[in-house]
Amino acid sequence: MKRVTPLFVPKRRGVVVLLLLSLFIGAGAAVAQVWTNLRAIELGYEISKLTKKRRSLLEANRRLRIEVALLKSPARIGRLAREIGLREPEPEQIRRLAAPAAGGVGNVKRKASASDKPGLPKDSARNEEPVLSAASNAWPTAARQEATP
Repeated sequence: MKRVTPLFVPKRRGVVVLLLLSLFIGAGAAVAQVWTNLRAIELGYEISKLTKKRRSLLEANRRLRIEVALLKSPARIGRLAREIGLREPEPEQIRRLAAPAAGGVGNVKRKASASDKPGLPKDSARNEEPVLSAASNAWPTAARQEATP
């Protein structure tokens, strides 16, 4: 009769443990490699999707900026003002506010302008757009105060 040697004899036990440990480490490394590759692919798809979304948002932003520019157009605003009955004010309806004294509101100092030169009327030296009004109410693009008798 042949003699059968068991697998786990003291001489072979260390080799078997080392072999099993190597097998588990190799399997773990293979799983980690597959997982990282799958994660990289997922992130690639996510980056692609976010890039497309960014492009569409930039395009929408561009279109909205153009729309804002068109809506803020002085020609459009003037046309709409005339459509609702506003008109340019008469010269006597426009009142200029005096500049604040030095150290006044916000400590803003007034710079010398062409209107401060002698011989020039104050209104003709200012480079301002015409102000529209409905009857006696001036449109709020110029600073004004109520007329006092």
